[in-house]
Amino acid sequence: MSARDFAGGLTDLFLAREENGRYSWQLALVTMAGMLVPMLIGIATDRVEHGTTVALSSVLLGLALPSGSTTERMAALAQRSLMITAAAALGILVAGQLTATTLAIAVVALLVPVRAIGASALVTLVITAEPAGRIDGAEHIALFALGTVWGSLLALLPFISGPPPDGPRPAPLSVRQSWTALRSAISGRTPPFRYAVRLAVCFILTFVAVTAADLPHGTWALIGIVTTMRPSWGQTARRVVKRMGGTILGSAIGAALLAMSGAIPPVPLAVITAVLAGIARPLRQVNYGLWPIFWAPATLLLLTFGSHPSWIDAAERVGNNALGAALAVAATLILWPHNEETDVPGRLALLLSTQARWLDRVASAIGHPPTERLHTIQAVEAAEAELTASRGRLAIQPHPSRDVLTELDATSTAAGRLRGLVHAHFPYDAPHLPFTPGELRVIAGKLRGTADRVDGIDDTTQRPMNGRGEITAAAADLIEHAAAAAAACLRPAQRAPH
Repeated sequence: MSARDFAGGLTDLFLAREENGRYSWQLALVTMAGMLVPMLIGIATDRVEHGTTVALSSVLLGLALPSGSTTERMAALAQRSLMITAAAALGILVAGQLTATTLAIAVVALLVPVRAIGASALVTLVITAEPAGRIDGAEHIALFALGTVWGSLLALLPFISGPPPDGPRPAPLSVRQSWTALRSAISGRTPPFRYAVRLAVCFILTFVAVTAADLPHGTWALIGIVTTMRPSWGQTARRVVKRMGGTILGSAIGAALLAMSGAIPPVPLAVITAVLAGIARPLRQVNYGLWPIFWAPATLLLLTFGSHPSWIDAAERVGNNALGAALAVAATLILWPHNEETDVPGRLALLLSTQARWLDRVASAIGHPPTERLHTIQAVEAAEAELTASRGRLAIQPHPSRDVLTELDATSTAAGRLRGLVHAHFPYDAPHLPFTPGELRVIAGKLRGTADRVDGIDDTTQRPMNGRGEITAAAADLIEHAAAAAAACLRPAQRAPH
């Protein structure tokens, strides 16, 4: 690959839009108000540091605003407010104590995969574990709590939620459900658990190193880790390219603004900070690479408001942020890396078994028009989409197997062809069908048999399927390529010594 092609690939990745992303002016207004009002009150009362703390807490809350009914939003915002306040309290209590802070970081990092906690708790802990200047501990906690209340009130405004998201919303998890999910992840050594361990180890080592070296603005390296590290190599690489590209551009803007901040009165500077944050926040949904261009200078101005640092301050922060991203890449490759190939056989088995269930359902409906929709076809489409997503993640892992990628492409094509050939005859009136119930059940049995053996399959032992016609041929292709893809994924494990 030439340098020009490589640069073009990075540019395309950086500019790629997020799935189903849209720019929300409502979200921009909430972010601007959540930041600007506390800052202006702080300026007016000569308590700038208090105002910026409330603004920071409000912004952290707004990084994940819920949707749904008013009751659902209130419950989710209350849960998130408690989580942020608790993380802030923990960070304030352990600040300045290396052992206690390290232990707190380890615990919170391991809980990041829990949906109700996420990365916001870890970011909040890292930010508050630094000395708070003139604000004492209890007052600092109270200001963080006040910021979450202020942010929640803004988020509950009727026009803020916008249109409901497509598809069903995930139901909020209770404490018991979250605990059960965490135990299952730990006992099953799932990818989220491996990610949590990797994040905790990387975070602890980096924290101890930057603390021992007394690195200026060392916490920005930690923030660089938590905002870029993801469970798989492909997800992490995408985040690094997007975030660091945007952060470098944004920090250049921030450095220029910091250099001029001494000549800008406090009120206009607060307005500039809030406007930058307002522009940035909705971009997070549209393109994760573009939002740091505005978010980085807004964060720099907010965290240094009233101190008028030089451009060197911005350079140190962005340098540490880049260091954190580099450490996230290294940790993803070295520390208990997730191999997408190990998940492919299970996704192939799911696709084959859902196809078999659907064909059995169609066979039962022939000559007896169904009284309900054949919803099993939706399961087939979902399994196809999941396999396609897995193939995409596999393609951007280091040194992916070309044999596996080729067979997965052929499997997806055959699955879509089989689904299309059968579903084209809905609602399955018997006189006009090119297949019989018996033929479909035979095909379903073959698909199910392959699914059952996919974890130890050998592509050289597959037998051709008897029968004629396009549907039988499509099913035979599906079985052949699914078996070959599974076998190609399993070969390294089969060769490994026991």
